[in-house]
Amino acid sequence: MTKRILLICAFVLALGVQAKAQTIAVDDICVEPGKTGEFTVCLSGGQTNKYTSMTLNVQFPKEVGITTADNFEIIYPAWKNSLVAEADMTKISLQSGTLGVVGAVDENGLAVIPFASSEPINQGANEKLVKVRFNLPESVVYGTTYNVTLKGTEFGYEQTGSDIANDVTFKVVAVKLGDVNGVGGITAADASMVSKYVAKMVSDDSPNFFKAAADVNGVGGITAADASMISKYVANMVTW
Repeated sequence: MTKRILLICAFVLALGVQAKAQTIAVDDICVEPGKTGEFTVCLSGGQTNKYTSMTLNVQFPKEVGITTADNFEIIYPAWKNSLVAEADMTKISLQSGTLGVVGAVDENGLAVIPFASSEPINQGANEKLVKVRFNLPESVVYGTTYNVTLKGTEFGYEQTGSDIANDVTFKVVAVKLGDVNGVGGITAADASMVSKYVAKMVSDDSPNFFKAAADVNGVGGITAADASMISKYVANMVTW
């Protein structure tokens, strides 16, 4: 009985590892209405096979009315300086990207963006893969939060094989980077709020705190350096 249980556990564990071998991660972002937003798709782990293609299925909220997600930048080193094809295949040029078709957003808010490369992703890589940019309509209400989902991101290998990652959802907050309290504009109050967050006086779910707007230095995480940078912004010493 014990051996049977162990075998079953090992089998279930093996299935679990296979199903979750690759994980897609995207951080929450903030975008000022009427401006261009950008999110970075990251890969954690991967099968022993080396991936040479990827298809992003980006599901924007239909009601937001996002119409373009046709600007991307491949940031994985092995995939740079390859060919990029326009959606209608009339223009193919050497860019900092990879061979793929730029994805337009359809009437349901879905953008399908495939990529392929002759250079594989390293086995078990933890890598930033691609940046995708989109335009947030000016009509979006300031301070509103929306969910964007990457649905079943597919990784291809060895021409016929593929792995599909679980769906991942991230938040798009309609505020300007640095406007941490979401009241419009960037002031000393925003720097103060970041300092309070670092000191654990403000939490992720505190009212009128937009965490996605706080990482102004873009290094990941929220620290005293972000509060300092906002203070410098208020003093016209830096800009973004």
